[in-house]
Amino acid sequence: MIEILFSGYFWGAVLILVGGAAIINAVFKLGLPVTKVAFWTLLVLIVFSVVISTLLGTFGSDHNVSMNVFGGSQKLIPDQTESHAFFNIFGASTIDLTQAEPAEDGTKIRVGTLFGSTKILVNSRANYKVKAFVLFGSSKVPDQKNGIFGNDIMISARYKPQMRAFNIHLNTIFGSTQVIHK
Repeated sequence: MIEILFSGYFWGAVLILVGGAAIINAVFKLGLPVTKVAFWTLLVLIVFSVVISTLLGTFGSDHNVSMNVFGGSQKLIPDQTESHAFFNIFGASTIDLTQAEPAEDGTKIRVGTLFGSTKILVNSRANYKVKAFVLFGSSKVPDQKNGIFGNDIMISARYKPQMRAFNIHLNTIFGSTQVIHK
């Protein structure tokens, strides 16, 4: 998404829209603050695209990406799963890993939450490791501390690095992400 901000088409469209609005404003004497509106709109667009890019991270082509915007979703992950990426903005999502088994070399699960709530259901006997980045939100793992700011690494009580495991990466900004044993 951030690549759009550096494309020639984007800046051409911005110049045409701002110029057209300024001409209409001058010809019809509307008295609209065109430059202020253009400046703040552009600033909000840049900040929003940076936040989304941060949440999505670099998933690569080996991930199945799912996105939930302004709603609720429930995802059931089948057994012997591949890597997955989930993005939740202004909504509530549940990701069910209770029936899934990690792949031979481990399974990456990436979850981005912005102004929403995400619950990740795992089997209480599952082998998993959680890396969490939180900015003005919360990230909860059973029997672990709750972060509101910064980076943290949390592991399951039965975690064994030599066994197949879920590697769960959480990015939470102004939201809540929970790992729940089921």
